[in-house]
Amino acid sequence: MNLEKQIAFINDNPIFTSLLDSMGGLLAVLNEHRQVLAINQSLLKHLNIHNSEEFSGLRPGELLDCVYSALEEGGCGTSKYCSSCGAAIAIVSSLTEDKSKEKICALRREKDGQIEDRALLVRCTPFVLYGKRLLLLFLQDISEQEQRAALETIFFS
Repeated sequence: MNLEKQIAFINDNPIFTSLLDSMGGLLAVLNEHRQVLAINQSLLKHLNIHNSEEFSGLRPGELLDCVYSALEEGGCGTSKYCSSCGAAIAIVSSLTEDKSKEKICALRREKDGQIEDRALLVRCTPFVLYGKRLLLLFLQDISEQEQRAALETIFFS
């Protein structure tokens, strides 16, 4: 099934779209090739996206403006930095082991010409819908908690 059909398959399913939009937090649905098929309203707002065509088919790093996702022609997941990316590791190991995986992703992103470092807790859960293998990608920005923990380590050690 090609990418357009996969996107329509998810977005035309009223039960699935209702579930997506009822979930709090940042959520995306990926296919086996790590391409984004759908994202929930919370993630749309977080990324300031107004049109679903802006994200369809992107990989997570491309969606989140990771600076390393554009280094290689293959995009997100193909640069030398991607081998240590928590999101990439969670996604690939979730697909490989067919179970939920959780990792911390240190994301360096460029937004509006500014470089920004963020820490994301990434949880990836595989599932099958009508015989199609898909992934739920949950994202939680934990940058403040990580910064606080680093400061506590410095001052209380």
